[in-house]
Amino acid sequence: MRAGEARRARLILLLGAGKTWASIRERLGCNDAFIDRWSKRYRAQRLAGLRPRRADRRERRFPAPLEARILLWTAKRTPSDGSLRWSTRKLAVQLGVSHMTVARVWRKHDVRPPVRSPGRVRETDRASHLI
Repeated sequence: MRAGEARRARLILLLGAGKTWASIRERLGCNDAFIDRWSKRYRAQRLAGLRPRRADRRERRFPAPLEARILLWTAKRTPSDGSLRWSTRKLAVQLGVSHMTVARVWRKHDVRPPVRSPGRVRETDRASHLI
């Protein structure tokens, strides 16, 4: 169960126990809009109402040239600051994209940036097989 789902479940349990909105706000660290929205959805849809509506969203798609650029830089280039591997944030700054875009592309292609050191490198660390 995700943290948001657990928080909404606690809200419903507290409402069911007869707690006031003020005590719920203090206990969960939420506002009246949160309590109102989720209590109404629970009354109307029961447990299904506690799921976020965007949960069934399609997977994000990135333009192929962007994905290729991220993968190429990951496999073929090293960070200019002398570090041995890219972080999502370093590569994102270099390419002018968000660090989450880099992370999602890496996850989609099951890539971990290779360590550039003379030591032993695991085959799973190699991103060059994608290029």
